[in-house]
Amino acid sequence: GKELLMLTRDTGASCAHVACEHGRLEALRILIKAGGQELLMLMANDGWSCAHVACRNGNVEMLNLLLEAGGKELLMLRDFNGVSCANMASRNGHVEALEMLIDGGGKELLM
Repeated sequence: GKELLMLTRDTGASCAHVACEHGRLEALRILIKAGGQELLMLMANDGWSCAHVACRNGNVEMLNLLLEAGGKELLMLRDFNGVSCANMASRNGHVEALEMLIDGGGKELLM
């Protein structure tokens, strides 16, 4: 059941983190259907959300799905060092991901 989806690795990474890390869009869709926003809001030990992972990788399709399922609240999360999803995308040179964040979530994601 849902309890299994909430289990994490020793790093705190959830199955949603892993799906985002490896670009498994269809797997993420299934996970969202089963685990909902609660799953998406899980933070790894470093404070990263699955959205941080998608931004680091510049995966725009994943980010669109995460915005749709997790809302702006997910994309506004900051890690333990204060790094936002927008920071992560820009740090890694993912202009398309950054544009998607601004278009989908508004300029407040840049604050």
